[in-house]
Amino acid sequence: MLLSQALDAGRELVRQELWGVVLAYNLLRFMMAQMAYSLEGVEPYQMGFKQSALYLKSQLSILPGVSPGRSRRIEDIMSMAAGLVLPVRRQRHYPRPPSKAELTSITPSESAFYYLQSEGEDNLSGPSIFHCSESVDSPA
Repeated sequence: MLLSQALDAGRELVRQELWGVVLAYNLLRFMMAQMAYSLEGVEPYQMGFKQSALYLKSQLSILPGVSPGRSRRIEDIMSMAAGLVLPVRRQRHYPRPPSKAELTSITPSESAFYYLQSEGEDNLSGPSIFHCSESVDSPA
């Protein structure tokens, strides 16, 4: 009987831990959205998750020492939002490689095209599928 009670208590603790993680994640995403919307033209997906999590964790660790009611901590957090915005993603200078689903429907000539593009157009003299490095002896 004692073992089953311990297992039930363990399951409840695991469940409680999972709820804590889900709650913390949702609160973090909520604060990221609030910070993004405080900036003009910034969407929540443009905020860096890791940077935001580290910054908000450091700010939350300060809160126990701050007197309640007279804190400007939320305004300070919102003012730091511009520093957490990710830079604009640069354009690719090569085409996106095909996915596995696309590869199953590719013809051999298309696969050679993708291979040559991954090698680079100006590097066609290097090793490729069309070059053979060994000489073939003709039968005597």
